Amino acid sequence: MLLVKPERESWRKLFYPIRSQIKVTMLIPVILAVVLNSSGCYQVSPEDNSTTVINPSSQTPVEPLGTTDIVQNQNNIAPPETDKLQSARNILFAYQPEWRDLEAQGKRTIEGGFATMVIDTEQQPGNIFVFHVYDIIEYPDESHNATYGWFEINTDTGEVYDSILNERVY
Repeated sequence: MLLVKPERESWRKLFYPIRSQIKVTMLIPVILAVVLNSSGCYQVSPEDNSTTVINPSSQTPVEPLGTTDIVQNQNNIAPPETDKLQSARNILFAYQPEWRDLEAQGKRTIEGGFATMVIDTEQQPGNIFVFHVYDIIEYPDESHNATYGWFEINTDTGEVYDSILNERVY
């Protein structure tokens, strides 16, 4: 018995338009669950024998916020962690102002290759942030990281502590 295997490309051409529709269709229940859960609604199981309660008050019920309203409210109020992080980044850039420009440039050309400044952050207990400042150096044959340093920043005092030199630097 000879089995003929269909060509992979023909299957892709046939199912590619359907694949994107399936992804969207699968996301709709997830989105609805998140929206309903965040607005205080809950699912009623078929076994639930509770009765419907009619609002005896003369006030009209308040409609829940739409999803665009929720997104706008979230964008207007910055969480405190973001403010602390931004404050720590500002202290770091006050210590080394050129790092702000290097980070903003993204991938930049250097002799024989490219470099990209990366500033990784980790929050420690309290208002201490640890920054690892480094370049990703890319050459045609190899790549490596070039570390500028590890810095602990206290947002309460504005001090910058160099973990490699083991001393306060700013």
